[in-house]
Order: sequence, then structure tokens, then C-alpha cells
Amino acid sequence: VDMVTIPASSGEMGVLPQHVPTVAQMKPGVVTVVNGDKIEKYFVSSGFAFIHKDRTDVCAVEAVDVHDIDPVLVQQGLDEANALLNSTSDELIKAEAQIGIDVYTAMQAVIPK
Repeated sequence: VDMVTIPASSGEMGVLPQHVPTVAQMKPGVVTVVNGDKIEKYFVSSGFAFIHKDRTDVCAVEAVDVHDIDPVLVQQGLDEANALLNSTSDELIKAEAQIGIDVYTAMQAVIPK
């Protein structure tokens, strides 16, 4: 692997071989793996990246190839999360709905056109 790009909570992070060992919290976004001419992109909802000199380990709550994301299901999930947020006064349910909104919004941004 020539390079990995990670959606770190502090911003996009590019990782090359021999990178300084690091642990990065990931936010919803795309992990990109570049190996020669081959580029793979995976949407991750959250998790951690453990960066070593010779490899990067991505531990994601959920990961899916961006080409496998169904735009109709993403919109449906976003609509449901927004409806839940606007229909409850329970703070825990509001927090869970907001997480859904954040994840579905990030998914919408990476759906290939």
C-alpha cells in the first residue's frame, strides 16, 4: 500500500510508509487506500486508526465500499433520523438521532455520482 487517507476527527490525515506511530479517532467519512494505480474507497461511520511504521490498522464500527451505498436507503435513514430528532424531548434519543444525521449526511457526500 502506497498511502492511506483517514477521516480523522482532527481532519483528513494522509499516511505514507514509515509514518510516525499514531492513534487517530475517525469521524464519519472515507478511508482511501492507494496501491499503485488501484484506489479503494470505504465509508466508515467511526472508529480508530492505529498507524504503525509498516502498516495502518483501521478498526471501524461500520465500513462499506462507497460503490455499495444505496442513495435511496441513505435518504430514507436521514429522513427517519430527522423525524426522530424533531419528535422527541428525550435527550438520549435526540443524541442517537443526531449521530444518525451526522452519519447519513456524511454518506450522502460520498455517494458516487
